[in-house]
Amino acid sequence: MIKKACYALSAATLLTSSVPAMAANAEIEALKQQIAALESRLNAQEEKEMKREEQSTSSSSIADRVTISGAVEIEASASDKTDWADDSNSDIVVATMELGIAAQITDTIDAEVVLLHEEDEPDDIVVDVAVINFNDIAGSNAHVTLGKQYVPFGAFETNLVNDSLVLELAETQETAALVGWENNGFSIAAYAFNGDIDTNNDTVENFGVSIGYGNDDFAVGIDYISNVLDSDGISGTVTASTEDYAGVAVHGMFNIGGASLIAEYLNIDTLDGSKVTGVTGNIDPEALQLEAAFAAGDFTIAIAYQETDDAQQLGLPEERISLGASTDLDENVSLAVEIWHDEDYSVADGGTGKEADSIVAQVGVSF
Repeated sequence: MIKKACYALSAATLLTSSVPAMAANAEIEALKQQIAALESRLNAQEEKEMKREEQSTSSSSIADRVTISGAVEIEASASDKTDWADDSNSDIVVATMELGIAAQITDTIDAEVVLLHEEDEPDDIVVDVAVINFNDIAGSNAHVTLGKQYVPFGAFETNLVNDSLVLELAETQETAALVGWENNGFSIAAYAFNGDIDTNNDTVENFGVSIGYGNDDFAVGIDYISNVLDSDGISGTVTASTEDYAGVAVHGMFNIGGASLIAEYLNIDTLDGSKVTGVTGNIDPEALQLEAAFAAGDFTIAIAYQETDDAQQLGLPEERISLGASTDLDENVSLAVEIWHDEDYSVADGGTGKEADSIVAQVGVSF
């Protein structure tokens, strides 16, 4: 009987002690669930923070790799003749509005887009440049430029407001593939493009080569293009041709103390009027620019003599003498004034034999 009583007492004791144990286990499970829920919330919050940081880093990275630049030039001009007519003219125009975006894609690859507006041109805004540059390929100082660009035919340096007459004839904008190399001042470039005015408009058969050397004191170069009819100046007159006509440009710039000298010469193959639509007879267009500039206090004074030969059908004067001055009004703000005298070809040479005097003032801002 005593054993049975002991067994009964022991069983009762065990039953009594298991009740709080079961309650403790339930509380522990509840705490585990609460901790798991908190961990889940913390993990979700951390993921959100990481995404915000990634987006912020990405935005910062893009801002570091993209550069925006531009220029605005306003010009007021007056002339005593209009296209060699007898009436005078004056005007105020937005001569240039340029907006450029450059993006550094990798350490050696970048892209550039330039939008351009010129009030005297028919199109409101055009894509002036759109290129991809592959720089310092394999550490060789070689580079490749693909896209819409101004090919290296002519230097067109000037300290005056007006473009040079050489530029009026030779500047060539094409969608081209260019390969170049530069080292210790030496440079060479070769390019190819499919011209609009050539013997075959459906093939990439036009090409050019540019060779130069330059340092802080001087720069010289010679350029060749296999078909100059696609230049911006000539293509405005010539609309078709059954032959290609080459061009050569030679240029140099020299700095002597506070003065600089610029010289450039352009020669084009004789254009045969029987094969070139828009030209009468045979013409051998040439252009020459000689310019000197020097510092006078805060101003730069420039004087230039320019002449052309056989360019009357291309709308250029036979001679131009220019005098100009420019200065900085503030950081990235400039003021320039130029006066020039043009003489047309004689009547016997297919011109008007008239003269014109003009003046222009330009305010420019760059950023």
